[in-house]
Amino acid sequence: MRTVKALNLNKDNRFRAAGILMLLFSVAISSCTSLDQKMIPAGQELENAGPLEMRAGIEPYYQRIDIFRQQNCTTRTTTNADGTITTSRECTPVPYSPMGVFLGNGIFVDVRGNIAVDLVTVTGLRNNNKFTMRQELPGLFSSGESRVSRDGNTITIFEPGLFSDDEVIIKIRPDGLDLEDGVRLVQDSAGIRYTGVEKTTIFGFEIGSEPPEVTINSANSLQAGPIKIVRDAEGNIQVGGLARFSKKPDHIEIQYAGNIFADGRKEYIYYGEKRMAIVNDDKSLGTAFFWNDQSVQIQRVHTIFQLFGKDSVVHIDQ
Repeated sequence: MRTVKALNLNKDNRFRAAGILMLLFSVAISSCTSLDQKMIPAGQELENAGPLEMRAGIEPYYQRIDIFRQQNCTTRTTTNADGTITTSRECTPVPYSPMGVFLGNGIFVDVRGNIAVDLVTVTGLRNNNKFTMRQELPGLFSSGESRVSRDGNTITIFEPGLFSDDEVIIKIRPDGLDLEDGVRLVQDSAGIRYTGVEKTTIFGFEIGSEPPEVTINSANSLQAGPIKIVRDAEGNIQVGGLARFSKKPDHIEIQYAGNIFADGRKEYIYYGEKRMAIVNDDKSLGTAFFWNDQSVQIQRVHTIFQLFGKDSVVHIDQ
């Protein structure tokens, strides 16, 4: 009411102002971003997803599309000059690990609890001996190109930095990987483990005297670091306290853990010819992508108030 008086609006202008406000509100609502529905497999485009599985494995390329990303969060409390207290919370994504469990259909759970789609698997590049995947990474002060290449038994991962670049060279062995500083990742019938580790940093994560492992307990039970992954009699797979994956006739359902007050949210994975989508109930939010021999086109929309879809491209050279 105080704003109306300050503008000295008469009765007719009040209705006009109200109409303008309603128009602006309608435009804001109608312009809320949602996924491009053409990117989501539907109808005759839908393909039946393959069976869920539980297979200990190594994913060394780090070309992943997040389904669920763990976060390291810190809370800072600041006392201001006027005596008031300000609290802020900052979160950064937990780095990927190369060891984990494949659930089938390109889904990978690493030992740090990150759940993602492995692009190298779904695009069919995993069996190629020579390829490069690269992506532009715009930054505040500079931009660069992130890339991963395989040439025979050598994998090279390159990440541009603000002051210096980071390059990791990995050697593929029949039983695992040779990493840096004499560290090896070994896979056998018992699971996956590091050897040669005292204390080093690999892929942005410090590995200490007790590095994580993947342990195969049985055909229906694996331990991936602190996360127990089990398959029930109906074929559903429970990933620790994070989520349950269920195979449905035309999609895969993800039921996230809830709490005592409410059930967890659900997401759905749909598959088509060289396309996938991970979406919410009404298919407005999530991630959708499609690929060919030259690139992967990705769209991410995770809130209706996102000003525009976060589109990105991963280029493929073969």
